[in-house]
Amino acid sequence: MNINDYYKKILDEKDTSIKNIKSWRLIKERNKKNFDLCALSEGNKKITFGEMFEKWYVFARAFSSLGVTRENNSRVLVLMPNVADTCYINYALDMTGAVCDFVDPTTSYEKIRKYIENEKITDIVSLDLMCSKNFSRKYKELKEELKIKNLIVCHSNFMNSMFPKFIKLYSNIINVENRFSKNILRLEDIIKDSKNESIIYDTKDSRELSLITHTSGTTTGIGKPIPLTDYNRNALVKQYELAKFNYRPGMKMLHFIPYFASYGSVNTTHLGLAEGMELEEIPLFSPDKFAEILLKYKPNIVLANTPCWLNLIKSPLALNADLSFLTYASSGGMNTSNEDEAKINDFLHNHNSKIVLTKGYGLSELGGCSITTIDGYNRIGSP
Repeated sequence: MNINDYYKKILDEKDTSIKNIKSWRLIKERNKKNFDLCALSEGNKKITFGEMFEKWYVFARAFSSLGVTRENNSRVLVLMPNVADTCYINYALDMTGAVCDFVDPTTSYEKIRKYIENEKITDIVSLDLMCSKNFSRKYKELKEELKIKNLIVCHSNFMNSMFPKFIKLYSNIINVENRFSKNILRLEDIIKDSKNESIIYDTKDSRELSLITHTSGTTTGIGKPIPLTDYNRNALVKQYELAKFNYRPGMKMLHFIPYFASYGSVNTTHLGLAEGMELEEIPLFSPDKFAEILLKYKPNIVLANTPCWLNLIKSPLALNADLSFLTYASSGGMNTSNEDEAKINDFLHNHNSKIVLTKGYGLSELGGCSITTIDGYNRIGSP
C-alpha cells in the first residue's frame, strides 16, 4: 500500500476537526483518567497530572492578581529553563490569555531590550539568577523607559541542584535578598498572597495569539519571533493522533529542547502532555552529555537532532548499552544525510532497539515539525 492509500484508509470517516479550545483545556480533557500518572519529572521528584493541573490554577491566580491577562493586553517575556515551574507559567498564562513569549534565559540585556521593544512586552518572568545577572542595574530603565509593569523572579530548587556549591549559595542569597527588594516580585510571594483571588479566564477564540517562540537568530543574533495560537498547538496533537503514532499515556519523553524553540514548547511539551506522557525535565544540556542522559533516564520518546545521535554512537558509555527502551528516536531541526541515517539505524539495531530513526522537517513558523516519517513508511533518505 502506498502512502496516499494508507492515509485514505486511516482517515476514512475519521474526525479531522480541531477543537476550538484553549491548549490547557485540551491537555486536561485528554487526561481525565490520568490524574495519577506522572506528568513531569525533576530528577527524583515526580509530579502527577493532578498535581500539575492544580499548579496551573495556583499560578493563574497569581497572574490574575497582577492583572496579567488578555484583557490588559499582557505580553510576558519568560526567561526560564526546562523546569516544572516553566510548564506552570506557560499554561497559567494560557488560562488568563496573556501571551507567553519564551526567550533564551541566557540572553544578554542588550538583546532582551530589543525583544521588549519589538514584541511589545509588558511583564517579565525570569529565573532569579538570570534576573540578577541581567537586570540588577536596569530596574529604573525597565520601569520608566520600557514600561515594564511587573518584573517577577522565580527560584527553582531543581535548577539550583545542577549548579556548583558556590553558585547554589549565591542563588540562595539572591532569593533571600529579593524578598526585601522594591524593584522585583518573587513568584512564591505572589502565589502566597493570591490564594483567595479568582482566576480571570481568557474567553477568546483559540486562533488568537497565545505563544511566541523564536528562531535561533543565526543571521542577526536576534531570534525571529514565531507567533503561535492554541489552534496551532492543538493541530499538532491532532496530526499525530491521525497519523497513529504509538504515543501512549505513561510513556516517558526526554525534554531537553528549550521552551523558546517550537520544537521544545510545542512538539515536546504540548504534544507530550496532551498524549499523557511523562516529561523528563533537563534544564542544562549539551550534545556531548546526550549518551549519559539517555542511559540514565531511559526515555521511550526522544526528540533530538542528528549530532545528538552521532554523539551517542561515539560515546564509550553506549558501547554495550541496551537501547530496547526506545519507542521513537527522532531527529529534527536539520538535514540528516543518508550515510548518517544508516549509521544511526545500524547502531540502534545492534543495541537491541527495534526501531529506526524518525526524521522530522518543518518550519518554526508552523509550530515546529510539519512533515515526519511514520511507521512502515520510513526509508533511508525519506521524506
